[in-house]
Amino acid sequence: KKPPMKTALDVINRIKWDAALDPHAFTVAYEDRFKGTIEKGFSEFDWENDISSVGPDILSIPQHRIQYFKYKSRVVWDKKERIDHVFGSAGGRLDIMQVMLEEKAMEMRISDMNENAEDDLQDKMEQKPSLSSFVHVYSKYNADSRAGRPSHFIGIRIGQRDIQNRIGHLQQELLKCLDTNDRTELKGHLTPLCKLHITLCVCELNTDTEIEKTKQVMQKLSQTIKPFKVTVTNTDNFNETVLFAKPHSQELGKLNNQIMEALQQENINLTGNFQKFVPHITIYKVSAAKKYLFPKIKGFLPKKQKFGFQQTTELVLCKFGTSEVQSDGFYPVFGTFPL
Repeated sequence: KKPPMKTALDVINRIKWDAALDPHAFTVAYEDRFKGTIEKGFSEFDWENDISSVGPDILSIPQHRIQYFKYKSRVVWDKKERIDHVFGSAGGRLDIMQVMLEEKAMEMRISDMNENAEDDLQDKMEQKPSLSSFVHVYSKYNADSRAGRPSHFIGIRIGQRDIQNRIGHLQQELLKCLDTNDRTELKGHLTPLCKLHITLCVCELNTDTEIEKTKQVMQKLSQTIKPFKVTVTNTDNFNETVLFAKPHSQELGKLNNQIMEALQQENINLTGNFQKFVPHITIYKVSAAKKYLFPKIKGFLPKKQKFGFQQTTELVLCKFGTSEVQSDGFYPVFGTFPL
C-alpha cells in the first residue's frame, strides 16, 4: 500500500499561512483544457474566494487541475509523480524547509563563484562560517574537516563537433538579442567551445602524491566502465547566473557515485561536491551581480533544442581555477582514462 500524500489544498494552505514561506517564490502548474499544462506564479491566483464567485478577470482554478508546485525552479509537489517535498509525505525524505536551505546554499555558492574558476558549481562555500547551518543538507563527501576549495575535476570532454557548433550558434543568437552594453557584458562570460565538458566529480589535490593516487584510482575504475552515449538536449539554468545544456544518460549518475566512492576509499578530499548531482554543460556563467542578463535572453531560448550526442570513450582529470590552458584551449589534463 502506498503511503498517504498531502493534497494540493494542503500545499496551498501551507504556502498561504506559513510565515517562513514566501508565496512569490512558488509556481503553480495546472492543466488547461485547451493549452495543456500552464505555469503561473502562486500569488497570481485568487485563493480566498470560491471559483464560482470570481469574475473572468480573476485567475482561479479547481484544485483537481493542479499538477505540481515549484519552489523557485524546483518541483516540490507533483500529483502524478507522487512527490511531496513540502510536507515530506508519500514516503518523501525532504520537507520545504530542507529544500529552502538547499536552494539558499546553492545560490550562495553560485554568487560567490570565482569567475576564473571551472564552470561547475564549485566555490568557497565551505570556507564561510555563516553557512554552518546548511551543513546537514550536504552528503558525507562535504563533511570533510579538511574542506577548502576544489582544485581538480574528473569529467567528460565534449569534443563532438555538432554539439560544439550548436552551442556556439546558440551563444551567438543570445548575443544578437542584447543591446551593445549587455552584449559586451555577456560576451566575456561565454564558455569557449574548446572548454565544453561535463563534470562528474571535483576534488582538492594539493600534492603530487594526491594527484598520482587519484590517477591510480581512476585507471583502475575506468577498466570496469564501458563506453556509453550521452545525448544533449534543451537548456536550464542555476539561479539565472549559469545557463547550461542538459546531457542525458543513466550512466552519468552511476559514474558520479562510483567515482566518489572509489576516491573516498583512498581518502581523497572530495570537498565541493553537491549531494544532488546535476549533470550540465555550461553555456555561459556570470556573477550574481549580472543575473539581470538572464531575463533579457530567456524569451529567445528555444523551448526544445537538440544539440546532438557523443559517444563517451574516456574520462579526464583536469585542473581548474587557473589561467593555464593546453595548446588546444582546454583545461590542463593530468590524466586520461580510456573506458
